[in-house]
Amino acid sequence: MKDRNALALPAWLNGQTVAIVGTVLTVGVGIGAMVFASTSSIRGEIKAARAESRTDIQGLDARLRVVEQAMAAIQGRLAVSHPEAQGASPTAREENDGDA
Repeated sequence: MKDRNALALPAWLNGQTVAIVGTVLTVGVGIGAMVFASTSSIRGEIKAARAESRTDIQGLDARLRVVEQAMAAIQGRLAVSHPEAQGASPTAREENDGDA
């Protein structure tokens, strides 16, 4: 027959050590789950903020097009002549702007 002492667990592997290791693993898994849940939540918030920003940018883009069209209509009605287009120097332009 085999000796029972040969099959015995080491002295350091008792119930207290198993309980401590189990507790540490349980706490580690709990903390890992909390980190995972918080990063998932943050990702969701970032996606929502991106969607909201995208919608805001599209709205501003549409408003900008309307302003551009209005400006084009105003510029079309006004005959604006720039001195550079007529060959004047930049200093002559500043003198002409003083009259306005």
